[in-house]
Amino acid sequence: AQRLSELKIPTLIMVGEYDIPDFQRKAQLLHKQVINSKLVTIPSAGHLSNLDNPEFFNKTLDQFLSNKL
Repeated sequence: AQRLSELKIPTLIMVGEYDIPDFQRKAQLLHKQVINSKLVTIPSAGHLSNLDNPEFFNKTLDQFLSNKL
């Protein structure tokens, strides 16, 4: 955790809207520590956001990998 601020590559952090608050806080913390990060909250999703809202998850991941996010 101490070296996260050294990451220079684009990083996507996704968390479900209904994920437990501890994971939401950890996602926020990661986002603050990783300089070149994007934090996306997946609507209508819990901890398994890729299964709970696959359309939004896949679209977001595709945009990120295509450098459009």
